Amino acid sequence: TPESQTNSKSNISLKIKAVTPSVISKLEVYLNDASTPVTTITGNGAVSYSYTIAMASLKDGSNKIAVKAYLSSGSTYTDVRYVR
Repeated sequence: TPESQTNSKSNISLKIKAVTPSVISKLEVYLNDASTPVTTITGNGAVSYSYTIAMASLKDGSNKIAVKAYLSSGSTYTDVRYVR
């Protein structure tokens, strides 16, 4: 998982850890405030999930990566990180 404001010269490998894996129904990954996710991952009870964002998808400068978790209760949780 890249830390906020690290400089990247390659693909971004995301590793998403679930605090309570059994309640996650799906995860959506968004790049730079796009209205549609770059990927949707179905929850399967795993503790961690991985996804790679291709360098070609990134813009020069800072990029915002948001992961939105949908819980079985209907609640959502969003975590945001920035990479360069």
